[in-house]
Amino acid sequence: MDGTGKLFEPFRSLLPASTVAVSLPQSGSQTYACLATHIAEQLPNEEFIIVAESFSGPIAALLTEKSLENLKGIVFVATFLSCPMPVLVSLAKRFPLKSLFSIPFAKAFISRYLLAGFNYSIFSAAIKEVPNSILKERLSSIRSLNMGKIHSNLPSIYIRAKSDCLVSSSQIGLFQQSFPNLQVEYVQGTHFLLQSNPKACSEIIRKFVGI
Repeated sequence: MDGTGKLFEPFRSLLPASTVAVSLPQSGSQTYACLATHIAEQLPNEEFIIVAESFSGPIAALLTEKSLENLKGIVFVATFLSCPMPVLVSLAKRFPLKSLFSIPFAKAFISRYLLAGFNYSIFSAAIKEVPNSILKERLSSIRSLNMGKIHSNLPSIYIRAKSDCLVSSSQIGLFQQSFPNLQVEYVQGTHFLLQSNPKACSEIIRKFVGI
């Protein structure tokens, strides 16, 4: 949800050099529709696939409605098409999100149950780059999320974290309804799956792409 792209560096190193992390804007509307428009304007002119983790999943889903001829597939990672935890999201909106990380034992909890070995300082630095107001707007976008009308036959794959404590496995059913050609893979790791198990994810993606 930070949208900086900095959390993907170890993962990107396992993929071709042409792999690019597209950052989300830190100003303007943060609705999923506006973010999808922003991303669409930055996509390449040659054939590509999209890897969308967590908050970015709905953005990738919306891009399938924009008739992007060069978009050849989507990899969804630990993500959702409806609000995954309404109570938790509503609670987080009430406080400056960054202040939640200063709660005693927050670092230990995040490191163990969300990051699973990924460098916490990199995570913390990425979050600190984003204004609290933008983070709250993105939480609002999650809270009001409803992607029930999305439908695409584009080749796609959903990579599910076996130890995801934020996104329920029931989300897979929503993706299967919207993406009939969806493959599903289960990977050992936590919600931040591209960070907690980049090697396994990169291998699945390479096989999916055929490289």
